Amino acid sequence: MEVKKCARDLRPVSSAGAVTRNRRGSSCCSVRRRVGGFLNTCQDAGMARNRRPVPKEQKRDELLAAAAQLLVLDGYEATSMSRLAQYAGVAPNTLYWYFRDKDELLVAVADRYFQALLHEHASLADRPLAEQFRWLIERLRPVKHLVATVHNRVAVSESVREWHTGFHRSFEDLFERQLANPLAAEHRTAEFAAATFVLEGAITHSIDEATTDQLCKITADRLHRAAETKMNAT
Repeated sequence: MEVKKCARDLRPVSSAGAVTRNRRGSSCCSVRRRVGGFLNTCQDAGMARNRRPVPKEQKRDELLAAAAQLLVLDGYEATSMSRLAQYAGVAPNTLYWYFRDKDELLVAVADRYFQALLHEHASLADRPLAEQFRWLIERLRPVKHLVATVHNRVAVSESVREWHTGFHRSFEDLFERQLANPLAAEHRTAEFAAATFVLEGAITHSIDEATTDQLCKITADRLHRAAETKMNAT
């Protein structure tokens, strides 16, 4: 049996594709399917140990794919730079040629995933806002630990805080374009903050499908009413 390395406890998997599951029942393969196409640069359950020179961008993509697996499976604290280097099959110093520190690596992983999310969302632009919220929740629930990690690092990392602020602005602009009118400037921040808190709660907590649908509808209706209020006021 060919032995390869799997994230979390680096347990072996067979070359036939049978993945040894960890005690939580997760597997690298199932996580890779859930978190999106950019993880496909990984080979099977681990990174390629190819020592031949590769272009810088390709190597960066490989490191991001390895980091995404470890961050999603094991979390931020358990993913040290030295452990990532071992998992990716590179020398520890190699990571610092591409990323200044672990927070910059976290930002790069999150940005890669969310940029892919924004690209995929473009096909939903004509759907009702409640359906778009529902779609967003479904896409983010598999990586809820990554979402929680970003939030936890906002208070202590300037690079994470800067990225997080820009990410929220992007989605606020995106969803505001679905409204009949822009929100009133004096209420915009509060309205989108309320919507964000509701959606993030649905992402990070175990909520049944019917309740999730209701939350999406209520949140969308609230934003539509806020836009209509501004229109009537003018």
